Amino acid sequence: MAVKIGQNIAESLGILDADFEDWPCQYRINKYNFTSETIGSFGASVHTDSRFLTLLQDDENVGGLKVMDNSGSFVSVAPFHGALLANLGDIARVSTKYITIH
Repeated sequence: MAVKIGQNIAESLGILDADFEDWPCQYRINKYNFTSETIGSFGASVHTDSRFLTLLQDDENVGGLKVMDNSGSFVSVAPFHGALLANLGDIARVSTKYITIH
């Protein structure tokens, strides 16, 4: 699924010859477990996603994803049952619009 989404994004940006099948290092699966002792603690420090595309499946019972808004404040992203969140990472941003990363 990640390969197909990546190819569709590249094509929508006019990159017609992108072959994401040859990018196996760009895909990985992470599962973050929590316990009652870790609820309320930080899971990751402030960061940008370095890869081209990140797909997140949030747990509607736990949540925890926060994003920085235009004012520099962090806001919680409400979990949406059954949905995947697609986040364009630093590689996508730099390679498409030459936007500097935070």
